[in-house]
Amino acid sequence: INIGWIGIWLWGSEFIVANNIMDNIGEDAIYIKGGKNTTVVGNKISNVSMVGSGGDCIQFDSAVTQGTIGTGLVVISDNTCNKKTSPNVKYGIVVGPVTGLTIIEDNKIECSISTIIPSGCSPIYVNAAGTAQTAQVIVRGNYVSKGWRGITIATANNINIRHMVVGNIVIDAGTFGVWLDGNTDNVDIINNVFSGNLEYGLYLGKLVTTHRIENNIFYKNMSGLFYLNEPSYGHKYNDYFGQTVSDIRDANGPKSLDVTELTVDPMFVFVTDWKLPVNSLLNNAGDPTPIVCPDRLLRFCWETSNIG
Repeated sequence: INIGWIGIWLWGSEFIVANNIMDNIGEDAIYIKGGKNTTVVGNKISNVSMVGSGGDCIQFDSAVTQGTIGTGLVVISDNTCNKKTSPNVKYGIVVGPVTGLTIIEDNKIECSISTIIPSGCSPIYVNAAGTAQTAQVIVRGNYVSKGWRGITIATANNINIRHMVVGNIVIDAGTFGVWLDGNTDNVDIINNVFSGNLEYGLYLGKLVTTHRIENNIFYKNMSGLFYLNEPSYGHKYNDYFGQTVSDIRDANGPKSLDVTELTVDPMFVFVTDWKLPVNSLLNNAGDPTPIVCPDRLLRFCWETSNIG
């Protein structure tokens, strides 16, 4: 479809938005006010915000009473958001406030440029600031490229359950590849690739955290990992290669790697698919003890024995 305003506009809950092809959308491609128990899957979206001032590929605006996400389930998966030729504005996927289980997985989101402008394009933004901290946020298996921040998770501080950032490829953000804000805690950050991000691959904004950081590759960022204080679970079995400033740092400067961590070239087969060759030293170099991190559907995070 070729539309000068919003592509699909829905208000309420219990929707399935699947397998649509949208091009040259003037505002938001898919806009859902509310969205409890809604699935958005298999949509192909390109050239968004070509006319108006909007420009999100997929937006859940849940700050309303009608059909709010509540403690329901939202799944956003297998969508393509191509903003490579779109104006440098808005989001690929923006969701919130959420208080239930939100799964964002296996999406491909590409912004037009790497930017330091906060109003610029950002591939994924999740706001968990619901009325009660009952959310579980899972962001896994996504490919996100360029923009301001690659993946942002804000105010996700449910002390009773862990969140997940697992198996994502996050490249070329103008600032941070993944940014967890000062009110976000209890996140398992596992088997991701952070590459070419112009400030930090991973930025942890909370002063004291229980984040777990394992089996990730930090490759040719300005700096790999930033934290204010080292997470209580530490950082283990990660690989750091080719950062231009430092591998790990806090507000006072560079920090030391854990004894389990490596500084070897991953030897990606191609930097377009980020696969490890059979002779990479990162194969079977990850945490030998499987991490159990189920979501509310009792599906487990797919940590592998490889790094990355």
